[in-house]
Amino acid sequence: MVILSNNRFNSTLEDVLAIPLTSKLPSARIQFAYIIEDWAETGLIRKSAIKPQVVAINKLLLTARLGRLSDATFAELQRHIATWF
Repeated sequence: MVILSNNRFNSTLEDVLAIPLTSKLPSARIQFAYIIEDWAETGLIRKSAIKPQVVAINKLLLTARLGRLSDATFAELQRHIATWF
């Protein structure tokens, strides 16, 4: 999951807004998916893509951090997400 909601949102509510990740790239080639090109630098163990879905998920279900997107990748992702709407 990539957490989209900001710290203020996250500290106020039980849920966070997130986008699911997948390492199954053939299925990620659907329109509007976003492939993380710098996946190794983020801490991910495989090349991954972000699915075009926004979900609310309870923070208790998030048990570990797998990595962190660079500021540049997160900014690019935000521009990409804007094309969904």
